[in-house]
Amino acid sequence: MSQFVHPDILSALVITRTRPEHRPRSLISSLALFSATRSGEAEVRFALHHAFFDATHTRVEIIGGLAERLPQASELLVWHTVSPVQRRLRAHRSGDLFPSDAELVLRQRPDITLLPLHTSGAQLREAAADIAIQLSDSTLLPLRLQRLAALQAQALWALYVRKFCPADERKALFAAYRAWRVIEDARGRAR
Repeated sequence: MSQFVHPDILSALVITRTRPEHRPRSLISSLALFSATRSGEAEVRFALHHAFFDATHTRVEIIGGLAERLPQASELLVWHTVSPVQRRLRAHRSGDLFPSDAELVLRQRPDITLLPLHTSGAQLREAAADIAIQLSDSTLLPLRLQRLAALQAQALWALYVRKFCPADERKALFAAYRAWRVIEDARGRAR
């Protein structure tokens, strides 16, 4: 690992489902994977993968494809609005031992370090504003949520940078991100 707080490879994952993850008939409808890879002291490369799924795609094949796509030995940010303690209490009460999507990824990729960020939608929106992304605070229709996953993944990365990186590193990372975003927007890919 480098001398910086930001890991050499940091990916942010947002999975959108038709219902909450541990509810019956909950299906993955989209996923967004945003990766930031350091190359040297001053360079960062960004990559964004955003995919949509329908009922013909199984959870096993979606998670398998995601596991293959993750950069080797990366640290993976996942957004949790429910803490692990709350999840265990709910599982204990309902008898639900259904593994989370993130747990399934880890089973296939033990080289990945999982970094769950327990945060509110408001905190994610604040971090998004740091990188000039506007996230809605209203309840959205499932189709709109699917499309927002890519922006949420980028905002999740920004939240990590905002919380854990010192000011000079944060400034450099956000400047590199803005330059990448200009190029991606010109290509029509970042949104």
